[in-house]
Amino acid sequence: MLRKATKADVSGISALILENLDTLLRRKKSEIEGLIDTTWVVVEENKVVGCCILEVYSPTIAEVRSVAVKAGFRGRGIGRQLVGAALEEAIQRRNQNKGL
Repeated sequence: MLRKATKADVSGISALILENLDTLLRRKKSEIEGLIDTTWVVVEENKVVGCCILEVYSPTIAEVRSVAVKAGFRGRGIGRQLVGAALEEAIQRRNQNKGL
């Protein structure tokens, strides 16, 4: 199930990022917590199996970061769903003049 992340997801997100350090930059739990409002997860069987963070730098610049999908769940379109949710948020923010 794709949804916005909550603080309860931080440990699962952190673990998933750590499993993918060959392609992702390390993130401290405090960094993840600070970006929780622009973070999405896919949860299956009460476990985070995918994550994506939209980091907003300014009203016109943002970056999709920390996109990861657990190894056994790849090839199902989870990454595409996560990035799509982040891009929707970016578009909404731009259209509502919240920035971006």
